Amino acid sequence: MHNVRKLLIVSALTLIMAGAAGLVFLFAKDTGKRLPARLAVADGIYISPWYNDKDDTFYFFLPSYADTETMCLKTENGQELSFNDIPVKDGGNISRLSTGKTYNILDKKYGKKYKAKILKSENTAAVYVSTVTGSMDNVYNSKETKEVAKITVADENGNIVFDTAGARIKGRGNSTWVDHDKKPFSIILDEACSILGMGQCSKWVLLANADDPSGIRNAVIFDTARAAGMADVSEYRFTDLYLNGEYNGMYMLCQSYDRFYEWNGQGEESLFLFSAELPERAGAVTNMLRAADNEAIIDVVLPKTLNDKEMQKAGDIVKGLDDAILSGNGSFGEMADMASWVRKYLTDEIFENYDSGLTSSYFHVYSESQPSKVFAGPLWDYDNSMGGTINTENPEIIYAGQKYRTKNERILWYNELLSDQSFYNEMLNCFETRFLPLTEALVKNGIDDLAQKLAASKNNDDIRWNTATDDEYDRLKDYLRKRLGFLKNIWLENKEYCVVSYYDGTPDRDINRIYIPKGSALSEFPEYIKMMGEDAEWHTEGTAAVFDPDAKLDGDVLLVRTASGQAVKKPGFLSRLKQEKVIVCIGSFAFMWMLPAIFALRKRHGRGVS
Repeated sequence: MHNVRKLLIVSALTLIMAGAAGLVFLFAKDTGKRLPARLAVADGIYISPWYNDKDDTFYFFLPSYADTETMCLKTENGQELSFNDIPVKDGGNISRLSTGKTYNILDKKYGKKYKAKILKSENTAAVYVSTVTGSMDNVYNSKETKEVAKITVADENGNIVFDTAGARIKGRGNSTWVDHDKKPFSIILDEACSILGMGQCSKWVLLANADDPSGIRNAVIFDTARAAGMADVSEYRFTDLYLNGEYNGMYMLCQSYDRFYEWNGQGEESLFLFSAELPERAGAVTNMLRAADNEAIIDVVLPKTLNDKEMQKAGDIVKGLDDAILSGNGSFGEMADMASWVRKYLTDEIFENYDSGLTSSYFHVYSESQPSKVFAGPLWDYDNSMGGTINTENPEIIYAGQKYRTKNERILWYNELLSDQSFYNEMLNCFETRFLPLTEALVKNGIDDLAQKLAASKNNDDIRWNTATDDEYDRLKDYLRKRLGFLKNIWLENKEYCVVSYYDGTPDRDINRIYIPKGSALSEFPEYIKMMGEDAEWHTEGTAAVFDPDAKLDGDVLLVRTASGQAVKKPGFLSRLKQEKVIVCIGSFAFMWMLPAIFALRKRHGRGVS
């Protein structure tokens, strides 16, 4: 019995050790090497190097205004470092070092060698965040944790334009927070302040734009909507962000959408701010309303807490607007601000915003104003636009104006508004006279000008986060060029199209769409066949008949992939690797757990025990 107990204890300890080893194998993250040196950019502002394991090089990412003539080296233990045989003492000037050059560094005191490169940003401000703990771990561990921090902002010329020790920084976003290593943040101040010349606000957002390989989608859309006359569009400035001295990439510093009443000067009194929300997030919505035949979810964003009377008033506002839109009796213009809704729709449609009418889609009303008008806006969250996701890769469709994104996701109101003749006429006029020339200017030189201005900062960001801009700006221009051509055909030239909608039959999967000229066959467009899947078979929803791609179309069709047409995807490399790691770990657990038993049995067998 004693031997059995001992065997069990040894086996349990072995299992724990194997489990720990397996977890380390699966989840351990290589933090890389460490160069014990920093660069002093200004009094109290130090830049730490970032290690890139891909080329075994440390990078010093400097802000736009940095000048090696005035910068100093700060080492951890007061040692002298040699940069390509150029000696630099602790506290010594680095004027002999150049940006853009790779250096071999020798730490004679400890006999260690490193590689380092100094890169400099251009045309962007710098935001320095120094938390009281000296770490961002608490923020990364919980999105809702507010860490007290000192915030210093310098413009591109090095002028300190904002400095406070009483700010708080926290994480923000939904999928952008969960899905990406480059996180977005909110900065909360005790009072509304102006930063870098932008309107006063007490809550600022650092947009990571991690979903956007160009880094400029939000910027060009904000600029275009504002120029087209859309009110309540957040101002922004591109910045390089440093967290406790460590470069974290290129960000957009902008006023938070839920403080728009501060920067537009209207105040918060009697304000109701609403947003459409995804069905999957319904459980997290505190003040939930429904619209569009109870298919669309609406969140009352402001006020944050509502009493019964306020909730009733919010419900009455939404119901009144919902009834006016769905009735089609022309009363929408009496309750809502037509101009803002037209501009909001055009912004979502022209740039094919994936979240159109589903999330981050805001509207508001000052309930005590006379007469009460419901305004669309503020604008927010356009990183998943202009082909930013696989489901918006086709620029030649009507996207925001559809009724559903999936069978379960109702796009709020745009489809019905396009049937309102007054709305439609104003939309056409606004498109032709305002948005069309603005977007054509983006294609001609606007995107290139912004990309060139941000080239150095974006290059640093690409290195830091292992991303590639590549031909993204040309892709954006080509996308907009095709999109504008299609919208002019359908809106200004009244060209007739048939809509081929298709999906795999799963209610929560996106319904994709293709527009082909009326009287044409799908087979006449090989690029669309490829888009749908060259080996896929489709049937018209509600029938078993296989769809004939050679048939001339005179109406819209909704297609569902047949079972025989379902492609089986091989797991990708990362998936296989994870599976193999799991198999290795399980095998390790089993082998190490059995090992003591094997030895015990051998020992017993050696003694002649059967």
